[in-house]
Amino acid sequence: PQNPYARLMLAEAQLAVGDARTALRTVQPLSDSVLAGERELDLALRAAKAAKDPSAGMLQARLQSPDLKANQQRASAGQAALVRQEWPAALAAFGQIPGHENDAEVLRRMALAALRSGQGAAALGYADRALELAPRNADNLHMAALVRLEQGTDRDQMLRLMKQASQLDPANRVIRADLARAVNAGS
Repeated sequence: PQNPYARLMLAEAQLAVGDARTALRTVQPLSDSVLAGERELDLALRAAKAAKDPSAGMLQARLQSPDLKANQQRASAGQAALVRQEWPAALAAFGQIPGHENDAEVLRRMALAALRSGQGAAALGYADRALELAPRNADNLHMAALVRLEQGTDRDQMLRLMKQASQLDPANRVIRADLARAVNAGS
């Protein structure tokens, strides 16, 4: 469920076999995000129209919005800054996206950038808000735990969150490694 490409392909397949309502539910976490691009919005719009869902009008408006391209540029700039490890630039770019404060994916990315730039309190705030918005997301659980691990605070909460993340995504090597590091940190 955390893989956006798999989610898009699944929604495309569901739409292709005539299950528009399920396709819409599948793509909705991506199309609802402020990071949604043309591909996500177009697929959601096609599914909504086929399902005769009232969200089609709103999706159409977002797809035709002049702000879509500007927001995509901000998101791309933020992601590029993360890759280059330019943490303040990533924070600035993601922080310019309207609605970022209510988008778990953006907040999780901002938590990482804040953590790496030495802004511990901000990192914790972003990570906890992302977790509040999507509490069953393994990546959000991991980030909330990682912030605590890196800061050496709230060990019990950190271990609980890290274990939950590992249970939700047991194949994730990064989460497993951080869980081992968290367990060993208290030994």
